[in-house]
Amino acid sequence: MREIAETLDVHIRTVQEWHKKGLAAIDEEIRPLLFMGNIIKDFLKNRRAKRKCRLGDNECLCLRCHKGVVPEKSTISVNELEKGIGKDTKQIMIKGICPNCGVKVSRLYSSNTIKNSIWAAYITIRESEIEG
Repeated sequence: MREIAETLDVHIRTVQEWHKKGLAAIDEEIRPLLFMGNIIKDFLKNRRAKRKCRLGDNECLCLRCHKGVVPEKSTISVNELEKGIGKDTKQIMIKGICPNCGVKVSRLYSSNTIKNSIWAAYITIRESEIEG
């Protein structure tokens, strides 16, 4: 377990929790416990897949509900960030409030892709700024 923790740069207690949650050792009776690399890889891959949340075009991720939500329309704001993506593309931040729990939600877009999305109707910045 210590080697796994060092290799993956996690605490040894994390690996012990993974074992409790289903990470299978080669033989549970032999100490120290030994694990196959491909089993660890599959376990972590499945764990990540369970936590993934596919968002619809009009959704933002709510970290409290852990699902995609459409923010309340009265709370939606779309703003251009200072950081760029690539040569002529800016980051656009969409912010709003989760209708279920009231937590702030957000989503990043690039200025190129937001023009073709449902969020284009909410743009509060000048069109010339988005185009470049």
